[in-house]
Amino acid sequence: MKKFFSFSTRDPEYLETVMAPIVGRASVRPVETARFNATVHVKQLDSLSVFTLRADSIKVNIEPPHHYVGLHLPLGWPFIVTENTRKARFVHDIHFLKPDRPLALESKRGCRVLVVHLYAKPLRDYALKLNDSDKLLKPNICNRIEIFNPTGLLLARSLANLWSVLRRFEYDPNSYREVMEIEDVLIAHIAMAVETTGKTHRHIGRRESTMALTRAEEYLKANLIRPVSRADLAAAAKVSIRTLSREFNKQHGIGPMGYLKARRLDAAYRELLGTEADSTSVTEVALRYGFNHLGKFAIEYKLAFGESPSVTLNR
Repeated sequence: MKKFFSFSTRDPEYLETVMAPIVGRASVRPVETARFNATVHVKQLDSLSVFTLRADSIKVNIEPPHHYVGLHLPLGWPFIVTENTRKARFVHDIHFLKPDRPLALESKRGCRVLVVHLYAKPLRDYALKLNDSDKLLKPNICNRIEIFNPTGLLLARSLANLWSVLRRFEYDPNSYREVMEIEDVLIAHIAMAVETTGKTHRHIGRRESTMALTRAEEYLKANLIRPVSRADLAAAAKVSIRTLSREFNKQHGIGPMGYLKARRLDAAYRELLGTEADSTSVTEVALRYGFNHLGKFAIEYKLAFGESPSVTLNR
């Protein structure tokens, strides 16, 4: 099975009907006004569905059980998920939906989200092979996958890579093998990310170095579009620059400024994918995240995501 289609609508009930085979029975409504406008691009394969959703104002409710595991990645626009009466805001992190959990997602002033639905059984089977564990979809699994840690980063990059390849797949049937291989990698990264969700860094105990690394990562996460110096970062982490560099290299394989650059590159991708081409430009997004050399930005972007930034913006 292979279905690629796109549509725009001002009728939420039409959106419910068209997406029912993919998401199940859903309730879709605008949040604040009676006006509604949504655009959806769908790539549907045998074992998973991937789609982007754009809407001016939207509230989605889907009751369990689902035949899939869901991943919701915000594309430069935050959304709110309500679970057990508790509201959680997602800006950079991935929302993880288990088959037995309801989905209540809303965005009042613009929704841009990349969604992946993967059949639950393949994911569970892979987790068993990977970790000899059946706890992947147990009740204590958190619904937030942080993309500022190693496993979350791998997962976010896999989602971007899959979406990029699926767009080429529409025109090049020879991409089938590549798609299947990326799908396998994606399952592995989901399993690893969910298994480590909610855990601290892989250090024994609550050593100061672990706490410093966490403080530094949170500081960088909050300052993606602001200037950041090594001195500022060390002050936020409450350790020396040398200690901080050592901990980043130990955990992430790169120094803190290299880590910041990679996270800004990821944020630029999400914003370009989630924005209309006539409302921004590659230059504006690149400069917003501190990439002043546009040629270098384009090269690094293509190495990371397999396509140029202009292709992402004009998909």
